[in-house]
Amino acid sequence: MLEIRRGAPADYPLLMKQVVESFRINTPWHNRFEVNYPDMVRPDAESMAQWRLAFVDGELAGGLILVPRRLKIGATEITFGGIGHVHCWPKFRKEGVFTAIMQRAIQDMEAEGIPLSMLSGDRFRYGHFGWELAGAQREAHIWLRARRFDGPAERPDIAEFREYLGDDEDTAKIMKATEKSVSHPVRSLEETRRVLQCPNRVTYLYDHEGVFAYVTFRGPAILEYGGAVEGVDRILRYALHAADMTVTLPPEEASGELEDLFMKYTQYYVIQTAEQVRVNSLQKTLAAYLPWLEERLQGWTGRRVLAVEDGEKVAIQVADGKVMILPTEEAADLTLSQMDVAPFLLGPSVPTAVRQNHDAFWRIAFPLPFYWPPLTHV
Repeated sequence: MLEIRRGAPADYPLLMKQVVESFRINTPWHNRFEVNYPDMVRPDAESMAQWRLAFVDGELAGGLILVPRRLKIGATEITFGGIGHVHCWPKFRKEGVFTAIMQRAIQDMEAEGIPLSMLSGDRFRYGHFGWELAGAQREAHIWLRARRFDGPAERPDIAEFREYLGDDEDTAKIMKATEKSVSHPVRSLEETRRVLQCPNRVTYLYDHEGVFAYVTFRGPAILEYGGAVEGVDRILRYALHAADMTVTLPPEEASGELEDLFMKYTQYYVIQTAEQVRVNSLQKTLAAYLPWLEERLQGWTGRRVLAVEDGEKVAIQVADGKVMILPTEEAADLTLSQMDVAPFLLGPSVPTAVRQNHDAFWRIAFPLPFYWPPLTHV
């Protein structure tokens, strides 16, 4: 008998043993999950309740963690469910455990009103359940010498900076600095502290005469940044004297002055997909992006119906510069498979069904900007 339920603190010791051993079958050097991700993998009731655990005849057989996240992209703030640590104990493989826990995660997100979901892993494994590569972001390779025309690039002294060590006041300053960016993850004070203090991360703070900025590094990769442009610039000038670096930037249309600063240091960049995304609710996703749709559809009036095969159907109605997203039973102007919905809404690819549709409306309205914050594991 297969049963799926949320985790509880009592499940923690056995779960930690089984999940890492399941991953070590193909990756013998895999570190323990509670070591790598102490921000989300913890024995307390709140963290354990985010696990969906499968039991076969009372024996733990597999599971996954489903963490609600919030992301701000311009005027849009949207919730997505980050799925990670999906595993099945070898003894129970090929018995439907993986399928059952994935379906449970989808059902829970739909019941809880989580419109989008993201995960990493085998595209073909998760595509069967409706996840597909989607979103777009810029991976920029930044060099100090890219600013050779700006005059001498002296290296700031390390004494200009402090290291973030979890202090409450510093955490609050980081949150305030982050919120000034055009696009950024939305986190609580405690979540901010936990995320920044995960292993192999160093966060530099610039805090002088009312000017505050921070940059988080993992090796030569910049994972997060925020605050005053001049403060971020000082940290960059210090770090880039040691090595060239990479930084992941949101799409250009969802960027601000800090991203402009990074582009001044950029030798080249590549556009890449954010991650594998599943649209759980077409209506809720489109409703969250109303500010973007209203901006793009200025001057356009009409109604289009978008449908998901064997699923939702919504009308996008535009009149007098206002957009409404409405459930409907009308015939669809465009019907997409579950896998095609995410790249259609969020880019960067254009599904076949859209390429074959000659209605310019779809190309005016979509794709909408979406990216994967590098510090967000799931």
